Amino acid sequence: MEAPLMLTAAGAVLAAAGLTVGLIALDRTLDPFDDHPFSSVSWAGADSKGRGRMARDAIRHLSPGTTAARVRELLGEPQPVERDPSGRSDVYGNRLEHPETWSYHLGNWSGLGPFGFDDALLYVHFDPDGRVVEAEVTGG
Repeated sequence: MEAPLMLTAAGAVLAAAGLTVGLIALDRTLDPFDDHPFSSVSWAGADSKGRGRMARDAIRHLSPGTTAARVRELLGEPQPVERDPSGRSDVYGNRLEHPETWSYHLGNWSGLGPFGFDDALLYVHFDPDGRVVEAEVTGG
């Protein structure tokens, strides 16, 4: 009786692992911001949607502590972040909790995948010393 119970438990563990791997693969397939590998040359020559397709990989190159100069080398000149009148959020309502945030437009992605963004943006947030705290794909 113990052997069938162990086989059932092992089967359940394998099924759960397979489901997890499948969900991760599905998420990556549906994520339009993780379609292409990042290169600064490709980024510089791409339109907004082309940059959008490599945004998640670009974030992997912007680890905490990266200097603003290095971010500029990789991504080029940022666009100004449109802030609400309080200055604590952007015009889309995204909180801006760091001293400086740079923005890179990633195109319009309405209705694509689970995101539903109209405008997608890559935000790079900096600490007071001009070093990356975090980078994120966001939008409004």
